Amino acid sequence: MALNIVFMGSPSFAVPSLKFLHNSNDINVVAVCTQPPKAQGRKKMITPTIIHKLADDLNITVIHDFKNLYTIPDLDFIAVVAYGMFLPSEILSLPKYSSLNVHPSLLPKLRGPAPIQYALLNNHQYTGVSIIKLIEKMDAGDILLQERLNIKIQDRYSDLENKLSEMGAELLLRALKEYSNITPRKQDHKNVSFSHKIQDIQIDWLHDNVLTVYNKVRAFDGAKCMVQDYQVKIVSANIITDNTTNKVAPGKILDAKYIKCLDGLIEPITILPAGKKVMPFQDFLRGIKC
Repeated sequence: MALNIVFMGSPSFAVPSLKFLHNSNDINVVAVCTQPPKAQGRKKMITPTIIHKLADDLNITVIHDFKNLYTIPDLDFIAVVAYGMFLPSEILSLPKYSSLNVHPSLLPKLRGPAPIQYALLNNHQYTGVSIIKLIEKMDAGDILLQERLNIKIQDRYSDLENKLSEMGAELLLRALKEYSNITPRKQDHKNVSFSHKIQDIQIDWLHDNVLTVYNKVRAFDGAKCMVQDYQVKIVSANIITDNTTNKVAPGKILDAKYIKCLDGLIEPITILPAGKKVMPFQDFLRGIKC
């Protein structure tokens, strides 16, 4: 008999998980709970979440108020993937078995809302996904399954998010199907670390070394900075190993191609000038006659 699941999620990270569950003969997604439509973009158009749109395409009932979960009979699990709100204990205890969460880090490392960005910002060599039992304390529940993923130097936020979302979908389905055979383990609270939501990221040419600059760019798919008194966002870049520029002032443009960092060179590939579209860095430099 298929397990009755309520799926709770909102952003694109949750899409593979919902698809995996919907496509499994062992799972019956009885409803999807997601954040309500919100005003988005310059025109402030009221737009449903990507999970709402997917649920509509899959003909799954959509609810926006998790209090409606009280009315769902024979609920076996709640599966939560980046829902966007804390859930009270009375909701978490509704299912027959458990409420499970997909978290994109190897807990107890990087609890909180921004583990992917923090892994990239801090130049971690690997990260992963944890499937945990949800409790009221943030990301502190017992671990059911974990899987590690090596981080490549060229991985950007969007790359890593895609890999982890697919990995999380597979692990979630496995955790649900094998739940009765999995022995949960407590998190080692001595090794807890946290990630905090970062609204904006700025490059500081005077104090950031080249690796820090590069990690800021890839952690947020772009980082703001000043170039020749222009506010821009570096969207993509390469690190250049060059020890001959130590006497060059940080922030200076070299060879109409590179920018000097504290200890090396960054090669911006594409940038986003304020109020304009993404363009090649060298096109921007020609435009300002640098």
